[in-house]
Amino acid sequence: REYRLFCDGGEFLMCARVSRDCRKIDISMYDPRDRAASIYDPGRPAFSMTCSADKAEWRLVQERCDNCRHLPRTQYSCSGCRGRGSEILRVRHHNEEVGDGINHCMDVTVPANSSAPNSQEHQFITKMPVWNEKVECLVLDFKGRKIQASAKNFQLTSEDDASERVVCQYGKIGSNTFGLDFRYPLTVIQAFGMSLTTLFWD
Repeated sequence: REYRLFCDGGEFLMCARVSRDCRKIDISMYDPRDRAASIYDPGRPAFSMTCSADKAEWRLVQERCDNCRHLPRTQYSCSGCRGRGSEILRVRHHNEEVGDGINHCMDVTVPANSSAPNSQEHQFITKMPVWNEKVECLVLDFKGRKIQASAKNFQLTSEDDASERVVCQYGKIGSNTFGLDFRYPLTVIQAFGMSLTTLFWD
């Protein structure tokens, strides 16, 4: 299976490919469908995400540092990182009862960036929906988005933010299309990684 991320203007951003056993997702910054993009190499993904057997725990790793990505194909890693991937995201799933419904939840950890001065670890949690008696389902307010019902829809807020300001939201906007919105301190790959962990939510 293949999943592609585009910006609002339609420009390609990233492509994710799921392994046959559904335990690993490789993410590339080049479009495999672009025949002119000879730089694409499925054996050298920019990022990889792995999960536990029950699909409840996920780990996103940057396979090679920025220096490595610009090396010739004959050289896989630089002398700095020596090909050791750096963890950039951890996600743990669980379910919670809300009213008469069950809501899929995630607890997210974004580790501090060792190469960035003053970088700090960040923790995010699911913003819980409310049970609507009138429509008999769980409801979330996706401001600015016309969202269709889906078990994969979610919003995240900072664990220590009493105002519950949304830092990432993912919602269904078409038959096979989802909208992904995020803000600092998340990066595009971290937000994309979070959305990919919902592949098995139903």
